Amino acid sequence: MNLLPREIDGEVWQKLAAHFGERLKVLRAKVESPRISDGERREHAIRIDEIKKFLSVAELPKKKGTDAD
Repeated sequence: MNLLPREIDGEVWQKLAAHFGERLKVLRAKVESPRISDGERREHAIRIDEIKKFLSVAELPKKKGTDAD
């Protein structure tokens, strides 16, 4: 699933992206902390992966034959 450009520019998506972008920053900082257990680190890493997958719906599909290949 991917969002259309007009959906990405929408107010709701912008608010969601900002919220989850901040959440990613917090979780990444927690993962890097030497004070947490391996279990907590794993849980945070799973949450990071879920958020990244959620945010990826706003990525436009890459076109073949471009420099992005």
